[in-house]
Amino acid sequence: LRRVVRPNVPYITVSQNDQGITGHCELLMHDFPNILVLSAGGYGHIPVPLMTQPGKLKHLKPFEERQYLVSFVGTLDHAPNDLRQRMHQYMESH
Repeated sequence: LRRVVRPNVPYITVSQNDQGITGHCELLMHDFPNILVLSAGGYGHIPVPLMTQPGKLKHLKPFEERQYLVSFVGTLDHAPNDLRQRMHQYMESH
């Protein structure tokens, strides 16, 4: 990225990665002050909804027949302000 981004050109990018454009800290946001990051993962300047392909709903059960209230796939420790950990604690206590 450092080889192709010109410092005198403003950029806007959209990221669905849960760590934005930084990955596992391979890049630091302050090294690219001319990139505005719209991020579904929460790491960036502007949060945006996660973008997915539309899918067909299959085999829907009424809520009262479902075994689980919520499900989550991912890591608990990568959200800003401990959001995922706080949600997990809340659900565990209810």
